[in-house]
Amino acid sequence: MTYVSANKEINDFCNNLLATNLWIIDHRSKHIVLRHIAIGANKIIPIPCTPSDINAFKNLKHRYKRYLREYFKQIGLIINKQMNIQ
Repeated sequence: MTYVSANKEINDFCNNLLATNLWIIDHRSKHIVLRHIAIGANKIIPIPCTPSDINAFKNLKHRYKRYLREYFKQIGLIINKQMNIQ
């Protein structure tokens, strides 16, 4: 178990992602970030180490879900259908 954040929920969430071996921790200048190491992945997700915001975990989950949507569209698992409005 890796110490990532002072928040227990964020720490557990990040450790679950690290356990899949598809994510790694990357230490940047001021923040720790999660980096997706799958083929075609090019984004990072910053981790709040000492969150002062009560919604920090919710915001992290939102960034993660948003990234997954973009990644699945990029690799072709989700097809973006455009509606024709007349």
